[in-house]
Amino acid sequence: MTTIRTLTLKETALMSANLPRTHARWFGLLAVIAALTTLGASRAGAQSVLYGCYVPSSGTVYRIKGAGLPDECRSPQHVQFTWSLQGPTGAQGPAGPQGTQGIQGPAGGLSGHEVVTSSINVAPGGVLLGHAADCSTGKRVVGGGFFAESARTGVQWTIATSRPGQDPFTQAWSRWAVEARHNAATQQTLVVYAVCAAVN
Repeated sequence: MTTIRTLTLKETALMSANLPRTHARWFGLLAVIAALTTLGASRAGAQSVLYGCYVPSSGTVYRIKGAGLPDECRSPQHVQFTWSLQGPTGAQGPAGPQGTQGIQGPAGGLSGHEVVTSSINVAPGGVLLGHAADCSTGKRVVGGGFFAESARTGVQWTIATSRPGQDPFTQAWSRWAVEARHNAATQQTLVVYAVCAAVN
């Protein structure tokens, strides 16, 4: 019957001390196991536990229970043993020293909030007219809209567009633009609003 054993370094050292002549081979066994572990790591794939057999008469070992290998030891006198490719998880190490403080990042958000208005008289006749309210230099538009007082008295306004717009010279998004017309027989006033801020 084949004997199955799992060898440890401590056990091997004790065996060497108690049987100095024959078990000097056990130290050679450890070296062979180390070589087999390296070889097994490349061939075992997903196999985490490897199996081998020790031959007491010669001090040699050979692997079993792997791809293309025998399933059992070749002789009942051979000692079967196992070893793992990966040991147990070690204890967590101490925390490392605190790192140096990083450089301060740039300030975010908006500042210098303002609302700019600009009025225009829209002629009668249903002519579509465009107008814009521009932010102060260096600021960007973050919102906007329009208002027509005459809408409260029954004048109907048609708003074709109401959107942020670019400065025609700097190409910066710094204005709110509106295109509108009305159905009144007289000119009407339209007020455009631009909500502006400095963007950091």
